[in-house]
Amino acid sequence: MTDPDDEDNPDTPQTIGALKSALLWLNQVKEILAIIVFFAGGLIWVVNYFATRDALDQLDCFTRVNVRRLQATENVNYTQQQARTTRSDLRDQQRLLKAAQAQPNPASEDLNAYQTQIDDLNAKIKSFTDSEESENKASGRWLSVLTGNACYQKEQRKIVIDAIAHGE
Repeated sequence: MTDPDDEDNPDTPQTIGALKSALLWLNQVKEILAIIVFFAGGLIWVVNYFATRDALDQLDCFTRVNVRRLQATENVNYTQQQARTTRSDLRDQQRLLKAAQAQPNPASEDLNAYQTQIDDLNAKIKSFTDSEESENKASGRWLSVLTGNACYQKEQRKIVIDAIAHGE
């Protein structure tokens, strides 16, 4: 059995009186508490709804990296097209050289001119091939940055954006 005069007993008149007074006080300040809860909830929503500076920096990093990757891919496509056109020109020059060599008395100036043009076209093709290889590597590097965590980490993101700014 419990003693009705025990202070720890929740059914004692003192405890019931304290509970009633607390409820009366809460009833009086309920509007103020509702306003405070409303604005605190609104503040939490605003902070979570709008992007933080870090999230904007991540988006900037991803956008820049994706643009660089697309530029590298377009450069590869361009150099491939240029190489195809140059190879076609090379075949034409080689045919002209063979036709000139097949004549009974070919002019050495013509043969030298054809050979010079063939050498120039071969050099251009080599240049296009080197450029294509370089751009393919760049595209692969940027793709690995996109699939990695570089744009999520603040220190890595700074390195990536600096590399883009310096044309690497």
